[in-house]
This record gives sequence, C-alpha cells and structure tokens, in this order.
Amino acid sequence: MLMHRPAYKDLDLDPASRAYALRDMFWRGEQNSYRLAKVLVGSGEPTLVGKAKDFATVLAATPVAIQPLDRLAGITIVEPAPGSTIDLGNYDGHYTPGHANIIRLGYTGIRDRAKEKLAAETDPAKRDFLEATIISYEAAIRFAARHARYAHEMADQTKDPTRAAELWQLAEACQELTEGPPTSFLAGLQMLWFTFMFGGRGSIGRFDQWLYPLYRHDLESGALTPLDAQELIENYFVKLNYFAASDDLMQNITREQIAPVLDDVHDAERPYVAIHNDSLRNIVLGGQTPAGDDASNELSEMCLIAGGRLMLPEPKLNVRFFDGSPPELLELSCRLTCKGLSNPAYFNDNVAIPGLLQLGIPLEDARDYCNDGCSEIILGGKSTIRFKNFDTLPLLNETVQQAAQSGYSSFEEVMADFEARLAAFIPDDKDGGKADVSFPYFAASLDDCLEAASIDGVRYSIWGSIPSQMGNVADGLAAIKKFIFADQSMSWPELIQALGSNFEGYEPLRQRILNRAPKYGNDNDEVDAILKEIAENFCDTLHEKAHNELGPGGKMA
Repeated sequence: MLMHRPAYKDLDLDPASRAYALRDMFWRGEQNSYRLAKVLVGSGEPTLVGKAKDFATVLAATPVAIQPLDRLAGITIVEPAPGSTIDLGNYDGHYTPGHANIIRLGYTGIRDRAKEKLAAETDPAKRDFLEATIISYEAAIRFAARHARYAHEMADQTKDPTRAAELWQLAEACQELTEGPPTSFLAGLQMLWFTFMFGGRGSIGRFDQWLYPLYRHDLESGALTPLDAQELIENYFVKLNYFAASDDLMQNITREQIAPVLDDVHDAERPYVAIHNDSLRNIVLGGQTPAGDDASNELSEMCLIAGGRLMLPEPKLNVRFFDGSPPELLELSCRLTCKGLSNPAYFNDNVAIPGLLQLGIPLEDARDYCNDGCSEIILGGKSTIRFKNFDTLPLLNETVQQAAQSGYSSFEEVMADFEARLAAFIPDDKDGGKADVSFPYFAASLDDCLEAASIDGVRYSIWGSIPSQMGNVADGLAAIKKFIFADQSMSWPELIQALGSNFEGYEPLRQRILNRAPKYGNDNDEVDAILKEIAENFCDTLHEKAHNELGPGGKMA
C-alpha cells in the first residue's frame, strides 16, 4: 500500500539532480559512443549449447563500461557486425523473462540447479538444454565479475570521495551477483539491467513486486533511503532509453533494413531496439498480490514519479487497478497522464483476471499478470504468447454490402451479420505452434523450463487472435444505427454510393457522419455497448474454436 500521498511537485525534475544530468547526457547521445560492432566467430554448432557458447563469446567481447555519474554498470553489449557467424537463438520480445526467478535464485542458483539436473540426466535433448544453461549463466557471472573489477579500479582512481563511495558500492553489488542472489536493492536493479542488456527488448513486468523485498530490507537496515532509491530508479529509467535508434539512424534507414526488424520473432543477436522504436519494455505497477491484497507500494509511486520527471519514451508504464487500489495511486497516475507523455496505461483487474481464469489459469497466477508492449495480457516469467492480427474494417464493408443487397431492416440484423463474419474469420487452430525460446539464457529463467530441461517447458503457452480497428468498426456501426435506423436520414444505396466514391461528391454526408455520429471512447454508453457486445461474442467464439493442446485447457486468448 502506498506510504504517503505524493505532492504534485514530485513530478518536476530538479535541474540540479543527477537524473537531470543523466537525461541530458542521453539527449546528447553520449551513450552512442560506447556502441561497438565486431565481427564475431560463432561456434557453428546447431544446438542450444552452440547458442550458449555464442552468447558467452558476445559477452566476453563486450567492453566493460560505466558512464560518469552512472550508478549502474554496463551500457550496451557488442553488436555482431556483418560477417559474424553468431547465433544466439530466438526469443519473442512480447513476453517477460523470468526476472523473479533470476532475482530469487541468482545466476549461481540457476547454474547450480542445472548442474544438479545434468548429473542425473541421460536424454540428449535435455542435456543440451542443461549444458547450455550452465554455459549461459557462467558467462553472465563472468560479465558481472568484470564490471565489479572495473568499478573497483574506477573507485581507486577517483578523487571525489562521494563518487568513490558510489563506485565501491557498485563494485560490491556486481560482485554480489557472482556469488549468489542479490541481497540489496542496488544489486537487484543491476541484475535487471544486465538481463536487459543481454536481450535488448521485451517487457520488464512487475518491477514493484520483484524488487520490493530488497528495497524494504535495505530501508529497514539503514542501507538505503527513499531518496536514494528514487535516484537509482531514475538512473535505471534513463538507461532503458539507450537502446533506442538515434535520429540519424532513423533518417538514413532503408526499407530493407526495417523489414527484418519487424518480424514477429526477434533474433536475440539484435540487441538494439527495433527501428520503429517500440521496444516493448513495459513496467507494470500496482494491482494485486497472488493472495488478492493490494500490491501497490512505495516502488509503484517512485516509478510513476520517475516517469513524470524524466518524460522519456522508455519505459512504458502501466498501472493495474482493482476495487482495493488506493485512491492515491489513481491520482498520481492521472497527474502523470496530464503531463502529456501518453503514460501510464490503465489496466482493470476486474476484467483481466476473470479473462485469465476463463483460460484455465489458476487464480494466484492470474492475479500476477503483467502485459507486453502491445498490451496483451501475459504472465511474467510464466508464459509465452503468440498471436495473429487481422483487419476488421473489410468485414464491416462486406456487412454493409450485404445489408444493402438484402435490405436489412433492423440494426440487430447488421450486428448479427458482422459478428458472423468476424467469427468465421477466426482460425481453427493456433498457427505456428509454440513460441520459439531458443535463447538459452531467457529460456532457463522461465517457470518450469529448467525443471523440464526444455525450451518448450514453459508453464503456459498462450495463443491469441487480435481483431484490429475495432474502435473504427464501432464508430461505423454507430453511424449506421443512427442515420439509417434511428433518424432514417440515410439510405443503404446512398451509403454504398458514398463509400464507392470514397465520399467524393458526398461531402455533406461525410461531415454528418464525422461530426454527428457518436464515437467510441468518448463516454457514450450507446457506442461503447456496440463494441462491448462484439468483443464479448468474439471472445466466446474464440474459446469455442480452441481445440488443440497449447495452453491450459486448449484455450485461446
């Protein structure tokens, strides 16, 4: 639960603060000077072990780096240059790595569990997974150790005693990651950052839940103050923007370069953000604990304040609400929205959790949901997700054509026609099978993959079908309901003719539809109800059509 009511001034960034200076360094592009591309020779082995060896090669080739004023180590990993034969495997940026497992077990814990299982395993495929896990996490340990040594060296050479103390603290945090799970807030945050460096994109998930025990431990021991934690979070948020494409790159990029980055599955060997600058790196705040209690805490508040102060594109903030959410959380979220950053997104537990239960997800796991970059509901570290988008406006056009031909005399006939077309468009199977998680570092972090010793062992594999343009469909149907049926000021032939000419010669009609018909998302119950009915029927039909083995009960999301 939130500890205090934040003042509005908390959203103003102090020009004298470290965060202001770090943000200014980012805007000047100073992080780009650390970007490095090298021709790297891979193992050439078409196995998970081969991919893990290539991961170790990339980390070993990455120079250690700590920027001035930075309280977290590392900037970017080396990028395999053209001619490289590196194969890190695949992962989909739409799901969340198992941050909770990595923080709980540490690099050493995941490695040691893999060693235990390997000693008793005879299946070649499972041995391949376990050996790849060991190689990957030992590479991460060495990476952290190199940064620990570098921070020590910087501390020894720094004349400013305050900065030297910060670097010593950072060195200890990095060293801690080589020996076991993080026990301090700084070490936990550093581990999150290293994991993000290793992958470069994807949802972060429930930041305020995974790091909160470390925050409370440090706070109660006197090792950390709230102001110090706020500064660290702001530092972390600035760093999350380092992977964005620069303006120069955006201006000079070619269509051929864009195309491969927009693939549904993102190669782990591309550590930088997609050219369209949607990194999918979402942080989810608030909501409920697995037991159903209010999950919001001081870190929820600090993340919102950091986002409001920095006004940077990353990370995308999302806040979950339910009946037990404190009003202070909503107030602070709304204040952030008013700053004009299009942040945060608002999620309704009272809708999302029942939807997950309908998929067969147990209640405790359903309460632990987060979201990916496109707002699909996922289970952080417990699920993968695959989905298909399809356009719905062509279906509405078909409905209009059929309505005009058949002379539909009621709006209910129009709705039934459109919903039937929408239902017929839903695929009968989950095209493409399970998500490809052949990047060993990420795969081993997901719930049940390590125990199953398989990249296919993730607890929940969810497939979704996403109808796009539904808001536009609702607007179109609302206009039909008003002008053809309620007011009777427009006929089917007139609408068909206007659509056929793209409204050329029908400007008065276009203006009437544009300005006098109700629009979805404007607190108009009538048009909102249209979309609600379509969405509910679509979901029901989707579940009825699900009939394969993926996901709990063969459900589709």
